[in-house]
Amino acid sequence: MERSAEDSRLQALLGRLGAVRFRTALMVGLFLGAGGVKRLTITLLAGTTIAASGLARRDEVGLAAAYVLIASLLVWGPVCIYLVAGSRADVWTEKTQAWLTTNEQRARVISTLFFGLLLTTDAVLGLLQQA
Repeated sequence: MERSAEDSRLQALLGRLGAVRFRTALMVGLFLGAGGVKRLTITLLAGTTIAASGLARRDEVGLAAAYVLIASLLVWGPVCIYLVAGSRADVWTEKTQAWLTTNEQRARVISTLFFGLLLTTDAVLGLLQQA
């Protein structure tokens, strides 16, 4: 598919999303936020990892609480920012979208390097602890 066809489909989708009323957005958000296979799978994996870690019960509860807090912030943070900022959030979103479109490859390389460095550091520290 051509890049211009993708852009026009994206613009049409964003236009339709821009016309959604608050009540409709709230109902769809509540419906999608209530579950979802991917979200439930990630939650089950996180819970299983915490339970199998062999940590003390207090530490397990702390990790579970941290997981819930971070997951909630990632979902509700942008919603709260939009409710507080109003139309300014639209401007921020447009600027961010334009920057990401312009710097897509740079953002991909930076994020890949960051996570690669993070995982490599974790692996090296794990090896050092075993030695």
